[in-house]
Amino acid sequence: SSSSSSSSELAHVKTTPVIPSSTHVKTTTPSLPTHVKTAPSLTRVKTTPTARSSTHLATSTASLSGDLPLPRTYQLLAEKFHCTDTVVNMLQKRQETCTFDKVKQAVQEMTRRNFQESNLAQMKTVHPNAFVFRQEKNIPGIYDRRRYEQYQLTIECVPEDGAVGSRGCLGPTALVQRRKVFHHNLTKIVRKHHQAFLSTLNPPLSIPDEKVVRWHPAFPLEKIPGVEPAPLPKPPITEAYTTARDVLNVAQSNMAPRVKQALAGVAAKSEEKGEGGGASESTARSEPELDPALRGIPKALLEKIRQKEAARAAAAITRDPLREKQLEMIARLPEFCRIVRIFFVAEKKAAIPWDNVVQKLSESHTSGLSTVSVEEHLHYLLELAPSCGQWMKCVTCGPKKCKYIKISKNADIKLITKKLEEIGKELRK
Repeated sequence: SSSSSSSSELAHVKTTPVIPSSTHVKTTTPSLPTHVKTAPSLTRVKTTPTARSSTHLATSTASLSGDLPLPRTYQLLAEKFHCTDTVVNMLQKRQETCTFDKVKQAVQEMTRRNFQESNLAQMKTVHPNAFVFRQEKNIPGIYDRRRYEQYQLTIECVPEDGAVGSRGCLGPTALVQRRKVFHHNLTKIVRKHHQAFLSTLNPPLSIPDEKVVRWHPAFPLEKIPGVEPAPLPKPPITEAYTTARDVLNVAQSNMAPRVKQALAGVAAKSEEKGEGGGASESTARSEPELDPALRGIPKALLEKIRQKEAARAAAAITRDPLREKQLEMIARLPEFCRIVRIFFVAEKKAAIPWDNVVQKLSESHTSGLSTVSVEEHLHYLLELAPSCGQWMKCVTCGPKKCKYIKISKNADIKLITKKLEEIGKELRK
């Protein structure tokens, strides 16, 4: 009975056939319905000609920031110009009349800052040929299509030759170029203030603009006056009287004698006050203020100190950026020498791999330099090694040409650091 029951159980079991290894099995995946769209493969995505032609714009905008920094107010004005240029160009592409109210609303949403007509006047001063301003009426409003009879300030982009895109609007390349021109003009305005500051020094400095690579250390960059606004078109208004003299000249015939005498007195007082204020300002400017801390010091000594400070400031303003970087590096090299010397004494080795020395310097130096910066300092230290008694050298050995650092055990670190300080003093001259 047990054998019959086991045989009946085995009868229900389905055995799977064994497929030989030599045979090829074809697997089929279930096909999706026709209405289901599959995601496109990343390898088949092709860039359009427009995307390829506009890839240079990312690098173009990165080069807008020059070596000379601008004040915060000037940077905000440049940002507002970029937003204004974008909005006006977009409205021209839609063939809409661009009014100040439309630009104000869009720019304030983009920058999260107030935008006024004075900002447009400053833009006109910096870049006079960027926009055309008019006073027009019968223009639809922002939220309705009803035409208003009062005058509104309209703005229009002025494209350069060959910079017009589709529908008469500006292309991306032209927008970036206009932004560059605006930034360059802002820098020229700051350069004028810088030259005026240099002329007020004692003794005054005269340095051409093309040689200035950084501002004077005492130049109050954030305190320079803002950009003077240029006049914008004004709507035609009726004649208005602003002073008592104007009212007196117009209504002189129809005025009572007592009122006429009072207006004449007010006009005379206002004119005398204006002349007196101008004279007091001129006298205050003509008399320079003396610093109480400098009293009792001979004038010859003061003049000599001022000449030295002026020469030092002129050298700092016109110094080559590469030379400035060398001065910063050579100021850190004495500490590099001490760290390398202590590392070799602790390791008790004649040569240490290059990577180990770089890692030790990066971990031990107080300024927390990166590995790349430490390698630049180490290369510069090897360049100066011949003038410091050949106390350090770099050698390559082995089949993989690994780099090792070797130093002279008899080298005096004090003499080496003193020599590096002398080299730094020569570079500062």
